[in-house]
Amino acid sequence: MDKSSKHFFFWKKSNEAGKMDNIYLPSRENSIPYEDYEFSKYVGIDLWSSFYHQISEILTISSKTDSILEIGKGTGILGGVLKELGYSYESMDINPNLNPMHVGSVEKIPFDDNSFEVIGCFQVLEHLPYDKFSDALSELFRVANKAVIISLPNAKRAYPFYLYFPRILHKKILIPVMFYVPNNYPMDPDHHWEINRKTYNIRKVKEKLQNVAKKFGFSLKRDYRNWENSYHHFFIFYKQN
Repeated sequence: MDKSSKHFFFWKKSNEAGKMDNIYLPSRENSIPYEDYEFSKYVGIDLWSSFYHQISEILTISSKTDSILEIGKGTGILGGVLKELGYSYESMDINPNLNPMHVGSVEKIPFDDNSFEVIGCFQVLEHLPYDKFSDALSELFRVANKAVIISLPNAKRAYPFYLYFPRILHKKILIPVMFYVPNNYPMDPDHHWEINRKTYNIRKVKEKLQNVAKKFGFSLKRDYRNWENSYHHFFIFYKQN
């Protein structure tokens, strides 16, 4: 393998006893030490606001008897809140250092079809090459039985505005920066792609999401950018009855 490559091979146990699968993974995602996710180092007010949206979207669609799988455990904050609230939560991550309940790749989720009512996958899929995006999405929708909630990085800068008129209007809006070109600025070195960088415009990414979802009987309920953290773009899919 080219030493300059930001990829490496990760070996994990397959479902067949004793057999090992060779899985190609991006960057350093399976070896980040747990300490890198410490609250004081990793979590700012912007990320904290995204946890709010993750939790809110999951609670909107889930009952306490629904099984929930988070792919990409990260800090563990989402799981801690859901479990404290009495929800049936499990986590899966490629990185065993984060102590997930299940170690596995989003490219080959080690569960049967419709195993979980709700799947959450937040700021994960950009760590895979874009040509693997469709396959990873297929795995999410295959394993979900009720809803899939995803967030992806949107590199198009936007300014938040809050319109407030007492008793008349309370509205939060995002206004894109007209002359901001994401390609002129560096991307997170652990990301392979981001929305609105290069050829990955929002229309193209959204179309791919919807096309894959449709194959598994899901439709896009809504999508939005987090007002407090416009870098995080949420997509909420519900299974059609």
